Amino acid sequence: MSRFNENYIHEITASLIKVISFLKSFGILPEEKKCLKCGYKASLAAHKSSFAWKCRARKCRCKSGMLTGTFFEKSKLPLQLLVRILYCWLRKSPVRMAADHLGVSSKSIVDWYQFLRDVCTWKLLQDPMLLGGPGKEVHIDENLLIRAKYNRGKNLAKKDRWAFGIYDCSEKVGYLTFVERRDAATLLPIIQQHVLPGTTIISDQQAAYQGIAEIPGMNFKHLSVTHSVNCVDQLSGVHNDAVKSMWKCCKRHFRVMNGTLAHKLPSHLDELMWRSKYGKDFDELFISCLGHIKEFQEAQRMEGAESAEMFPLREATNEEDSNLVPESHMDTLDTDLDKKNEHP
Repeated sequence: MSRFNENYIHEITASLIKVISFLKSFGILPEEKKCLKCGYKASLAAHKSSFAWKCRARKCRCKSGMLTGTFFEKSKLPLQLLVRILYCWLRKSPVRMAADHLGVSSKSIVDWYQFLRDVCTWKLLQDPMLLGGPGKEVHIDENLLIRAKYNRGKNLAKKDRWAFGIYDCSEKVGYLTFVERRDAATLLPIIQQHVLPGTTIISDQQAAYQGIAEIPGMNFKHLSVTHSVNCVDQLSGVHNDAVKSMWKCCKRHFRVMNGTLAHKLPSHLDELMWRSKYGKDFDELFISCLGHIKEFQEAQRMEGAESAEMFPLREATNEEDSNLVPESHMDTLDTDLDKKNEHP
């Protein structure tokens, strides 16, 4: 049974305090921060109905939002609700179902699902798909993912969208990408970029694949099957059914969504690749997602993202006598938690 099940999510999102502790445990919320205005330590303390980072320097005392510099910074939704949306996305809950279940608009769910797919895209750029290797097999194939059904409907004016796929039979992960053309000049560079040297590649007998074994320096072994005759070659026993199973899963993903915008299609392929690479089971997927969100927000901070700045919420007073506030007088998170528990 999965550790991160619906009961677990319901428990950790029962209060803001529990969500803060949960996100701290995964490093998405830091234990402490430095004030970018004066460089002194800032602590998480109660502020109105939520929490905020407060600088401990008496002459500064600037505050910034609790989510400043994090993946969730610009959201106006409660933090508990954001964690529930993340869980729904990981569980592949359809947009309307998640919106009805959580009591938010479908637009909010669509936006946050896309933000999470952006993390998938970023992670795959940092850690590109490399499939196969000596003694391993990969199956390759192309598939028409978007077309006008029965040659009718509004999609007739749009181009067909072909995708190219590579599936690693040993690791059970795949690479997917949309392609404009299905010729050797387009497909062979993709194979060279994402398949490791010494791999056995199995395909159909499309003309574009005939040069696979001649790619310099890759030492590929190329086997093929004639689908017009048999699905499995009668002499060698080779087939590429595994990649066809990947296409089936891909089409099921789009069917459940009931359509999407054309410019978002590549990010959906990134999501499918990310799930196959980092989630052998749901617990692994959940932990990977939170870990990659942490990496993503740290990368944004390193790039000097505007979200990392601490914006003062009030001006410092001129009546303080010393520079620093004694730590015992700080409204730290622990003290505030005790007060909240005493006065629910």
